[in-house]
Formats: sequence, C-alpha cells, structure tokens
Amino acid sequence: MHRLGLATGCLSLIVLSALCLPLALRAASAQPVHPPAQTQSKPDVFDDIGNWFTRQWSNFERDTHRSMEAAKDAADGVAKFSDQRTVRGHEVCVVAPNGAPDCQSAATRLCRGAGYASGKSIDSTTAENCPAARMLLTGPAREAAGQCRTETFISRALCTP
Repeated sequence: MHRLGLATGCLSLIVLSALCLPLALRAASAQPVHPPAQTQSKPDVFDDIGNWFTRQWSNFERDTHRSMEAAKDAADGVAKFSDQRTVRGHEVCVVAPNGAPDCQSAATRLCRGAGYASGKSIDSTTAENCPAARMLLTGPAREAAGQCRTETFISRALCTP
C-alpha cells in the first residue's frame, strides 16, 4: 500500500513537471538576458577556515626556518668543541693578591702539561692541607708542628690546542 502511494506521488510530480516546463521555457526566453552583477562576496566560514590554514602554514614555515637556524648554530658550537679535550690531574691553584685562588693559571698549567696550549677549569676541589707531624702529635707539640692551610686545586680542565 505504501509503495502504491509513493509511485503515485512520483507520477504526479513527473506529469506536473512536463506541463510546467514549456511555460517556464517561454517565460525565460521572453526576458532579456543580463549578466549577473558583480557583487563582493562576504567572507563566510570557508573563507575563515582557508585563512586559518594559510596562517598556520605561514607559522609552520617561520618556525621551521628558526629551527634550522638553531640547528646550524648548535652544529657550529659542536664543531668548536671538537678540538677540545678534558684532562684530569691535580694542579694547585695559586693564591691571588686578593686572597682568592687563581684557578685559571692552574688550568692552563694542567693543559700545558698534557700538551695543549690553554685551558679552562671544569672541576676544582678545596681541601685543608696539614703537615703530617701535626696529625700525630697532641697538645702544645701539635701547635708547634705547623698550621694547616686551605688549598684549592684543579682536578679536571677543558683544554684547547
């Protein structure tokens, strides 16, 4: 029963279209043809989406360029360190006129001892150095044996040729 109603509705639509088509053609041929007026289209959702993608692509290109520059800078930095070596040792820092230890000269001495031209301190240690006799004695003899002194020494240095 439902199929019969659907078929009847479709047949009615076809007949109605066939009757109205000649009238529509006659009306269309009677009117002069004018080109459609050029109107500025207002931005819609699709324009907004397209603009968003354009901005994202622009940001991606900019960030990629920055990343490439940073990678080049990092590679240059690694190339600078390729000639440098870490040297281990024990070089005492001399005391500067202001009382602070001068570990730069100790790092240079440590590197020159290993065959390099110069160096920078990486690791330093401060310890108290006492005469051996002082450690074994007690009382007034301990005081007469000598005073302990604080020493700073370099244990590792970054050396350059």
